[in-house]
Amino acid sequence: MQVDDSERQGGRTRPRRRVFVSAPDVDTPPAADLVDALRAAGAEVEHSPTAGDDPRFDHWYDVDLPAAVARADAFVIVPVTWWDSSTWMGTEAVAGIRRVGEAGFALYAWTPAGVDPPPGARGLWLYLERAIALPHDAAAAAAAIMAPGDRTHPAVGEPIVAEDILTSFAGVETAASAPYTFFFYGAERLLPFATLAAADSEFDRVSALDRPGVYRLNIGVSPETYRSLFGPEKPRLGPEGRLESGDDFTQLDRLLPHPFYAPQSWVCILNPGYDTYAEVVRPLLQEAYDRAVQRARRRSGEGPPA
Repeated sequence: MQVDDSERQGGRTRPRRRVFVSAPDVDTPPAADLVDALRAAGAEVEHSPTAGDDPRFDHWYDVDLPAAVARADAFVIVPVTWWDSSTWMGTEAVAGIRRVGEAGFALYAWTPAGVDPPPGARGLWLYLERAIALPHDAAAAAAAIMAPGDRTHPAVGEPIVAEDILTSFAGVETAASAPYTFFFYGAERLLPFATLAAADSEFDRVSALDRPGVYRLNIGVSPETYRSLFGPEKPRLGPEGRLESGDDFTQLDRLLPHPFYAPQSWVCILNPGYDTYAEVVRPLLQEAYDRAVQRARRRSGEGPPA
């Protein structure tokens, strides 16, 4: 038996998911495709007023929008090319992001048309940094929203990590060799201080990076920092060159020894959450960068010997 705000699955009744879709053209594709897919998946969907004569505009900003967002447990931003210049879309985005961090609430971004933040973007685009990225296919996006699990701590996206490293640390240069991006200090590019792995490779499948949106950030820290994090025991590699630590290297948002380069004091993390990134990862990146600067100065004769 189905009731108003719940649905029967697997012999159990669970609350129906309430989703708000924020888009300026919600009655036309692609936003309309997502609304249809969500409803087909069993969600209760509310959305932005339709452009034109929608009567909700009379009281949208002061009455109807706050009420709709308060009812939702998921808020989906669907940006278009002119999204960042729209007061309408900005007001809706602010209403959604104010609820980020509440138990059971999640902010998503759906960009099926490839409308992503341009490099160095500011303004409204920064709201997407707090959002969980969805697959481009409407049905897959709806399934991700409807899937059970904790959605209250979205991960920092891989592009945001790369942008943070490039803009926060002076003199950083990159090199790419799919599926890896390497971050170096200076032009010599002898030893990276951090890398990003965006997918599995022939020799590295331990983190299951074939999952949609999953990436691994790898950071080279000092031996002292490594031991403070994982204990004094020297890391040992098994016959296949993989760390014998018993760790599950597919876990998200958990700092781990690097599965292959732990003996060189490298650590890693998959899809860090915002709190983890700020409190744990960022200081480690700063240390790794500082060590790279010191190495470069020693090579040039500007710094003290190792």
